[in-house]
Amino acid sequence: MKQVLHIAASPRGAVSHSRQAAEQALAALQARSPIEVILRDLSEQPLPHPDATFVSASLMPPEQRSPSHRLSLSLSEALIAELQAADAVLISTPMHNFMLPSVLKAWVDHVLRPGRSFARTPLGKQGLLTDRPVAMLMACGGAIGNGDQQDFASPYMAYACQTMGLHNFQSIILENCNRDAAARASSLTSLQKWQQGWPW
Repeated sequence: MKQVLHIAASPRGAVSHSRQAAEQALAALQARSPIEVILRDLSEQPLPHPDATFVSASLMPPEQRSPSHRLSLSLSEALIAELQAADAVLISTPMHNFMLPSVLKAWVDHVLRPGRSFARTPLGKQGLLTDRPVAMLMACGGAIGNGDQQDFASPYMAYACQTMGLHNFQSIILENCNRDAAARASSLTSLQKWQQGWPW
């Protein structure tokens, strides 16, 4: 049975537009074939931001790490292992002030590690993870572009994933979630079309 890692970032629980969209997407995948869903709820269990010990440990060779260094990286190791075990990754998140919520940025800071998920080479950073589909469902209260708000979250997350070797990345933006019902319905139609073609 294939495994999907669902990373949920919205603090709004059942009323969250991004969580509702993720539930629809996961139900559509289940309808094709049985899947195991692993939920990493960053709102219910927020991750600590990297501290000085974490940063030092992540930058030094593994053989030089002390027990406290290894302990500081233990959560990061668990999160990277969780990512490696998944056949596909579904991220559901709101847009906060044109960017990712801080809880999702903290997740990136734990999994995007030199020598672990990417290597430094003379030609630049090289991803160390095996590629797999990654989709980000991002809910926005208003519209994107055309004089409205800008999306800095999608290019950032795409670059972070590519750095780790995850090149099969898609960002699906659910616009106008806090506007009228017709605008929300249009976003849901776009979501349904995407669900039918998501690579698996």
